[in-house]
Amino acid sequence: MIRLLVQGWQRLSGLLGVIGSVLVMGLVVAMVGDVLFRLVSRASVPGLFEVVELALAAAVYLGLPVTQRENGMIRVEMLTSRLSRRSFRFVAAFSLMLSFVVCALLASAATQALMSALGSGEARIGLIAVPTWPSRLAIVIGVVVLGGEILISLGKTLRRASGSISSSGKSAQGGL
Repeated sequence: MIRLLVQGWQRLSGLLGVIGSVLVMGLVVAMVGDVLFRLVSRASVPGLFEVVELALAAAVYLGLPVTQRENGMIRVEMLTSRLSRRSFRFVAAFSLMLSFVVCALLASAATQALMSALGSGEARIGLIAVPTWPSRLAIVIGVVVLGGEILISLGKTLRRASGSISSSGKSAQGGL
């Protein structure tokens, strides 16, 4: 049952990564189009700046879960490469727990911002008004799915730690 839940969650994070990638490609095409439009008309495409600004935030947050799953985050290997295997697993588990707490706080704040934007009809005002709620929704979804990926990584780290402890002849309940 857990394996199916993890596989489903990872499919969701992969889908969000694809959506984020498509958004980035769309942003590139839009910016090239804007440059060409400026060459012809001496003016920018109305509202494009506001749309790009919001879509970029959405693309970043939608890509975070798959980045976590693939261990693509920036790491401080200068320190962690010098740790023993047991110490490394402890540091990894602690940092994943801390990351999950931060993720939960971000999800709460992002959800409040989304509800506020929906309630007030918040929009980025430029040449045209662009509603902010789609970008805020993407941030909430991205952070929540990232939290799930962090929990999956934490479970794998703890499983490896308990496996190495029990295989070394010590009790599996002895901690990290």
